[in-house]
Amino acid sequence: MSNEEPPLRLSDLQIDDGNKEKPVRSAAVEQDAREEALRAELAGVQQINSVIEGVVSSLEKAKENMETVSTTVASANTLLDLWIRILSQTEHTQRLLLSGHWEGATQDLNDIEAEAAAKVHEAERRREEERERAAAREREAAAAEARRAAAERKPTRGTRRTGGSGTGRSGSSGGPRIGAPTSSSSSGTGNGTGRGSRGGRGTRGGSGIGRGLPRRGVR
Repeated sequence: MSNEEPPLRLSDLQIDDGNKEKPVRSAAVEQDAREEALRAELAGVQQINSVIEGVVSSLEKAKENMETVSTTVASANTLLDLWIRILSQTEHTQRLLLSGHWEGATQDLNDIEAEAAAKVHEAERRREEERERAAAREREAAAAEARRAAAERKPTRGTRRTGGSGTGRSGSSGGPRIGAPTSSSSSGTGNGTGRGSRGGRGTRGGSGIGRGLPRRGVR
């Protein structure tokens, strides 16, 4: 009786089956939890998108309202400008009716034409004055150029004149000449005129002793 094996219990038989089912159940639970988290995240993103779409729609409506306001303001400005022109024309007409010097619309047209012609004449006069000023400036520039050229040529001419002028021989002399007979002496004071070294004529005034030469035939 002591060699008999103890009977097997049911709990011992189910141990291995329980260990095999636990990993399968934990993976399924994790998959469900992940899907639930993804669904929650998707719902949050969809909610944010709906909020953004609402903001964009509000901005578009605000833009349309601003365009409407801008159109209204432009129309109001146009009406105000028209009203101002009407008031100005009314005031002008009233002044014409109350004025004793008004000669009618025909005279007004003539005055307008005369004023336009005067403006054209004034513009032409200004253009003519501008042309005259330009011509005067050109003449002044030409005159200045001529004066500058003359100033550049003047020193050269002066040098030539100085070299061409000289002292000529005196035509008359006073007192007895050395080596000449007494009868051939003559006295007097005069202007000597002679030719220079370069053919230029020179004049020298005053008295001087001329170079005495014996006259021909007198010994």
